[in-house]
Amino acid sequence: MSAESGVMRAGREQLPRLIENWNLVFGDSVEEIRRFYDAFWEEGVFLCICSGGEIVSQLALLPAVYRFAEKTVPAWYLYAALTRPEGRGRGLMGELVTAAVRQVRDMGAPLLFTLPASAGLYGYYARFGFATAFFRERGASAAWPAGYEAYRRQMEREPYCVVWGERHFSYAAGGGFSPPGCRAVHEPEPYGMARICDVAGLLRALPEEQAAGAQTAVSGDEIILENNGVFRLPCGGENLTLGELTPRLLAGFGGGRPYADLLLE
Repeated sequence: MSAESGVMRAGREQLPRLIENWNLVFGDSVEEIRRFYDAFWEEGVFLCICSGGEIVSQLALLPAVYRFAEKTVPAWYLYAALTRPEGRGRGLMGELVTAAVRQVRDMGAPLLFTLPASAGLYGYYARFGFATAFFRERGASAAWPAGYEAYRRQMEREPYCVVWGERHFSYAAGGGFSPPGCRAVHEPEPYGMARICDVAGLLRALPEEQAAGAQTAVSGDEIILENNGVFRLPCGGENLTLGELTPRLLAGFGGGRPYADLLLE
């Protein structure tokens, strides 16, 4: 990460401080937090900002893929974003989220997504180019007992969805998961936001019959300037902001809804 931004990748020697901060802010037990880092340290990316030589703000990026019709694209999940009480009000989380968006693009992934911890945070993340893209029905979910292969086969039947690797599934599901369509049907509520980090890269994953559309101006990305410009989109020449484009593109410009689950609530 750039030294100018103050954002860096946390090293293993800083793990005790990461755990301490998580325990302080979220209140989870040290054992639970250590289990998370044991599960994801090797494949995750952990960004932080230090003050006085100690981490005061941090977040985790966890790898996933997004099933985009017949293709899949790499994606990352932004999770466990926090700032210690003494570091708040200084814009540190904004620096971290901005750095995460750029980091994901630099890692060759066109998509970043997150589940805000409260309804009030949806507006906060929208300031950084995130848009509400995932929904779920209110009410209790029915968990199917299933191993990873059953989960993977189920996700193969979903045209537009987040798909996790076996490590994440084992950690999050504990042997069961809530597949699409198994919930009681009520009015859907927001269940996550997505942030396109590479518009052109995500468009390349569209099916061939949709790839050649009308020229459309996309605007509003203040972090990744390359995402502002004219692209060929199936929506037919309608100018869009990045936030307007996101849910439509993730659904392949069809009438369905993108699906996500196992978001470590």
